[in-house]
Amino acid sequence: MPDPAPTPQSTARELPAPPRSGRSSTILGTTSSPITNPNTARSTALCAPSLSKFKFSVWFNKQHGRRGTLWEERFRSVLLENGEAVRFCAAYIDLNPVRAGLCENPEDYRWCSYGAALAGDKASRRGLARGWGRQRWSDKVAREYRVLLFGQGEAHAGGETSDGRYVKAKPGFSRQQIEEEIKKGGQLPIWKVLRCRIRYFSDGAVLGSRSFVDSFFERERSRFGDKRETGARKLRISMGSVTSLRDLR
Repeated sequence: MPDPAPTPQSTARELPAPPRSGRSSTILGTTSSPITNPNTARSTALCAPSLSKFKFSVWFNKQHGRRGTLWEERFRSVLLENGEAVRFCAAYIDLNPVRAGLCENPEDYRWCSYGAALAGDKASRRGLARGWGRQRWSDKVAREYRVLLFGQGEAHAGGETSDGRYVKAKPGFSRQQIEEEIKKGGQLPIWKVLRCRIRYFSDGAVLGSRSFVDSFFERERSRFGDKRETGARKLRISMGSVTSLRDLR
């Protein structure tokens, strides 16, 4: 007897899984795999008849400006030299959420490298620091990268160009916003830094001057181990004389 036709479940198992996005890339259609939702991939795989898969491929290509079969293109990686190449490539990726209208400022998108670096993610900080030939993240790198982001992220109204081509509108920053950021030297106000590091308010338990935190520590001494000698811990971000009860990394 001939072998039975494969069930939709077996067909789904044979199809390759969609490629996963890298940790430091922004999760958007322009920088990640064509399909970023595993549920979408599964539902596609369950369309066992080839005609159904063909129709879905045609529809998906029209929606996303693609061509060819659904699984035609593979994951691509680009080798970048430390320095200028890393700076501009990182800025392009971190500006995608702004261009897509998901947020007004790149630091508001927590899944991009810049937002993660401001929140304290070590891998993101090391990656961005390489754009300046550094091994470690610093306030200078943070300021200079922010100025670069605003310089590269100018908004464009779109429309017909002088040579007859049509250019799509591109969301971004106004000229006034860019000039203000350059004037500030890329320095984020403390309230924005706090918003990016909001975990201090949930994990820190006690925030304040060294004497304030130490006084609380002495009052609740029995709650801490014998090896703990002091209460106040310096924050990993610049907040003046403010300290935290916990040593947050």
